[in-house]
Amino acid sequence: MITIYGATWCVYCMKAKELAEEKGLEYEFKNVDFDEFRKEFKEFFPTARTIPQIIMNDKHIGGYEELSTLLYSEN
Repeated sequence: MITIYGATWCVYCMKAKELAEEKGLEYEFKNVDFDEFRKEFKEFFPTARTIPQIIMNDKHIGGYEELSTLLYSEN
């Protein structure tokens, strides 16, 4: 399971969603433009200055580049 904290206006957030879909992976997108998810984002990633921030199998892996590297290295 992948959790993507991002926003719909963020190109790399949308690319992360597209990559998860392309790979047929189950994911949840949490839009930090909404107060509920913004609060979660700040709790989980207090020093983060960029989005997306991605959790995969309960482990924080980073952003889009890290997700891409991880998923393409699995092939």
